[in-house]
Amino acid sequence: MKKLYAIAAAIVLNTAALLVAVNVVAAFFVADRDDGPIEYSSAMLIERYGFDVLKKAYPGWTDENLRVLLTESSNWLLEYEPFTQFRPATRSDTYITIDPAGFRVSPPQGPWPPDKDAINLFVFGSSTTMGAGMPDVGTIPARLQARIHSDCRTRVNVYNFGRGLYFSTQERILFAQLLLSGVKPDMAVFVDGMTEFYYPDGTPELTARLSAFIEAANHAKVPRQKKQEGFASAFIRMLEALPAYRLLQESGMTWLTPARAAEFEAPAGGEAAARAVVERWRTNRRMIQAVATAFEVPVLFAWAPGPTYGYDIDHMNLQKAGKLDFGRLALSATGYRQMAELHAGGELGEDFLWLGDMQRGVRENLYVDAAHYDAAFSSRIADALFDRLVERHPFVCMP
Repeated sequence: MKKLYAIAAAIVLNTAALLVAVNVVAAFFVADRDDGPIEYSSAMLIERYGFDVLKKAYPGWTDENLRVLLTESSNWLLEYEPFTQFRPATRSDTYITIDPAGFRVSPPQGPWPPDKDAINLFVFGSSTTMGAGMPDVGTIPARLQARIHSDCRTRVNVYNFGRGLYFSTQERILFAQLLLSGVKPDMAVFVDGMTEFYYPDGTPELTARLSAFIEAANHAKVPRQKKQEGFASAFIRMLEALPAYRLLQESGMTWLTPARAAEFEAPAGGEAAARAVVERWRTNRRMIQAVATAFEVPVLFAWAPGPTYGYDIDHMNLQKAGKLDFGRLALSATGYRQMAELHAGGELGEDFLWLGDMQRGVRENLYVDAAHYDAAFSSRIADALFDRLVERHPFVCMP
């Protein structure tokens, strides 16, 4: 019996020593270090859809350059920002540049803080406005700025405050925070649509993580509460704290991580759920209008097109490849129909631009993935914005 105990003890001690050694080595690899440009470990877009499927939306691109763009577009790093929860992290990659002030660069980018002698136009929105899947020069705000520079003698600087995973509530807060900081645009454009329906309950993306962070802080201050935690959750938290686990995460392994959005089914509720989202957007719009009026900032609200409404998805590259899945964006099909009815009834006002039908009858691919526009469609949307801006706010374009 003593021999068995000795063997068991040796196994336990050797296992413990091995775990310590593995985590010491892993800690070295995950330690903070600054040894050159960021090298992304994976390209989610390529892994999910396939390079040959995606490249069809990028005519004229070499395979080498496109792989760089798709890899950068697969890795939208975030950093904390008060009140809005997060913003895109500052970066200067080959095709994606995020200014420290939190906007995506629209070449040639105006200065920050904005030049008071120029007309400064801020564009707010989600990832479609930010330009996911596009280089800096190919986003809607960048194409809008290029059109203004081409057709007008007015000196206009466009600032792209479109941010991935944002919806109208965060856009409203960001607009107010910029004004509070003393930065006042001469014009503000809000481009909304699909992403509104990705968050039917109005909860921003990082809410669960921030809630868990606060809960963990409470546990640290009141140790007795730890007794309420089950063994399984405590064990998982212990694993997540180990350097080895962090190293596995950085290497691209996704065990014990949340499921991707595409794996979610469309939220239940249909008409009622979509109507609640539309009303949330209308309420946010009224609050933005009130603040903009108080600060004398002209505003334009645009409802951008989406593939779930007014478009034959059989022409989408992903649909042809059998890889199209709208996931939580599926609710937008109902929501867009409701928005179209409001627009047709004249209920959305003069400062609203409906673009939801601009892809009707178009028999070609317009998207680089399941939701984001290709270069040609981005330019068409920018042209539509330009036409309305010039029509309603002539100061933007001096002929």
